[in-house]
Amino acid sequence: DIYPVNPKAAMVQGLQAYPSIEALPQAPDLAIVAVDAEKAPEAVEQCAARGVRCVVVFSSGFAELGEKGRAMQERLRVAARRSGMRVLGPNCLGAVSIADKSIATFSIVLEHSLPAAGSLGIVSQSGNLGSFTMRLASQRGIGVSRFITTGNECDIDVADGIAWFARDPATKVILCGLETCRDAGRLMAALEQARDAGKPVIALKIGTSEAGQAAAASHTGALAGSDAVFDAMFARCGAVRVHSIEHLIDVGQAASILLPD
Repeated sequence: DIYPVNPKAAMVQGLQAYPSIEALPQAPDLAIVAVDAEKAPEAVEQCAARGVRCVVVFSSGFAELGEKGRAMQERLRVAARRSGMRVLGPNCLGAVSIADKSIATFSIVLEHSLPAAGSLGIVSQSGNLGSFTMRLASQRGIGVSRFITTGNECDIDVADGIAWFARDPATKVILCGLETCRDAGRLMAALEQARDAGKPVIALKIGTSEAGQAAAASHTGALAGSDAVFDAMFARCGAVRVHSIEHLIDVGQAASILLPD
């Protein structure tokens, strides 16, 4: 069941709309928040109060824009922690499960068709990088299992995505796009889980130049960190580091072909 929430419309794309989250006939498993940043914290708090299990926040204008945005983003994090609800985003492109045909993204890659179902999992802090990676995989005929973009990571982060893929029977190769690492211990533990599960992680770390670091900070509020530290972490945890999106797809495609089902 799909429940549009819109206080100004009785119908949205042929579906009955509801004026508020409280007015829904039942608590959804997943809510997608696509409102102005100033309205997003209240919407997420209402989702938590209603018993929603997971929220995807498309809205931008949070930590990437400074102190006021960080304060609003903190409200999202607190709502998640108090209720146990998980929050993806804010400022993210969402997620897709190709195998389940569950779509929670506004990526234009899916305007015409879904990629084929397959064993390649994609997790990226950058929505554009993740979406373009999925497009390249689709163009090459590489099957995709799931696609996750984490944006500003007020709750769910890249480490969560890698760890989940490590347990996901539909995924055997993990492509990862990184701008920063917000919790080194969690990221290393996730990489080690994937390694122990026999699932290679191919990682593209962006923001290695001064210009790239500035872009990452303005994009998802990320501090890029020392490139040498990332090299050491990837080597220690068994991840394969690449330096271009083309190389990311090349290695991912080779691994998906060579690894047994």
